[in-house]
Amino acid sequence: MNERAAIEHVARLVGIKARHTDGLGRTRQVSDATLLALIEAFGLPTDPARAIRVLAEEEREAPLGLSPVHLVQAEAAPQAIALRLPVGCRDVLWSCLLEDGEQRSGRVTEVEVERSLMPLPEGCRLVITGSISRLAGSPPGSA
Repeated sequence: MNERAAIEHVARLVGIKARHTDGLGRTRQVSDATLLALIEAFGLPTDPARAIRVLAEEEREAPLGLSPVHLVQAEAAPQAIALRLPVGCRDVLWSCLLEDGEQRSGRVTEVEVERSLMPLPEGCRLVITGSISRLAGSPPGSA
């Protein structure tokens, strides 16, 4: 991967577009320097290989497999998130605050989560909590 492609890859991972359309309808490339400054503003190293390693480590350590800010692109179909549930998690309780102020919430069981991705309404901020249910007869501290 060449240097520009590596920079664009890191930018995409954090939700930065490497091109935009100006007011006259012309597509413009964002400069490497600007992309690197934006990547650095996200707290990442400006070296693309190091930034990718940092992002991969954060993903491995993230609760439910999600970073504190998880981006779902508007163009993605379907708009959904994949959750990595901890061992013993039986339910996912969620609430979603839509851009218009409406709030939605629900519960997804372990079986439903395994079957499909969790769908997202357009323009929502999602808060997720998981409950861990111990099986009868399990020793304390086990799930």
